[in-house]
Amino acid sequence: MENQSLQKKVSPLEKIAKLRARKADIDSRLAALERAQSQRDRKRETRRKIIAGSLSLQLAEKEPNFRQWLIANLERLKPADRELFPDFLTTSPVVMREDGEGE
Repeated sequence: MENQSLQKKVSPLEKIAKLRARKADIDSRLAALERAQSQRDRKRETRRKIIAGSLSLQLAEKEPNFRQWLIANLERLKPADRELFPDFLTTSPVVMREDGEGE
């Protein structure tokens, strides 16, 4: 009995304040985790794009039809973006003949 009377009674307002402080801490930690996950997702997506782009450039070197498709799509880009591909946009494209050979 004495032990209970020695304990300080916490008012409802103090309980609310404590819970709000805990909630703020949890919200802050959650936001940090979400930001970190978002950064990981962006890095993964960027890596995927780099790999896909690399494979596309390799294929364009070997496959004239794909090279023509790629050039046609690169020409749609903004000039600043097109400048990144001078080797594709300044060379004459290979034209495929009906027999499948390039000219």
